[in-house]
Amino acid sequence: MAKITFAGRVCEFMYMLHYNDTVDLENIYEYPGIASEISHDKFNYNFVFLNGDKSINKNITRTLVLKGDYELAPESLPILLKTNCNFDRKYLQIYHLNELIYEENIRDLICNENKICEGFENYFGCPNDCSSGSKDNVCDRIEEGICDLDCYNGINDNDCLNDTKENKIDENSKNDKIGKKIVYSFIFIFLVMIIILIIVFKNKK
Repeated sequence: MAKITFAGRVCEFMYMLHYNDTVDLENIYEYPGIASEISHDKFNYNFVFLNGDKSINKNITRTLVLKGDYELAPESLPILLKTNCNFDRKYLQIYHLNELIYEENIRDLICNENKICEGFENYFGCPNDCSSGSKDNVCDRIEEGICDLDCYNGINDNDCLNDTKENKIDENSKNDKIGKKIVYSFIFIFLVMIIILIIVFKNKK
């Protein structure tokens, strides 16, 4: 199956940085759009994206203050790194004062192409694993006949609205059938009672 691509995609990486130079990956989120990749002139952290051969693809710099840099600073700090998605990027390295503190194979996290929608994968970043309408924490709003429950329980998905309309039509149709059955039953009972009364009246004569 050919890989589905989108014109512009933003990759968001959410990390928790700790003053002892440990890093926790919180989330990866990919969606259509264009990111403004801003780097700081004065910095103490480097976020380096590498190609598969470990050559540098993109270097984003940030100035972050933690307890190790300043006593009154927080011990941990949430970081949201936005960048334009690039399938050539395979690894992400994080440096603090030019010392490597973190490295991850981000390509496999975004899309490992094993035909299973799992982990941080979603339809925009891994459409071959996560089909439109799948449970992937993304509301793609694509009209394909599948109600995407990620769209705030279906509120923002026209497919869910169409399903609701169809369900109402089916329900109304069922109610009409039940109503007709009740009417026919009353008519049948009425006719039976008329026949019985006629028979009784004839017997009395």
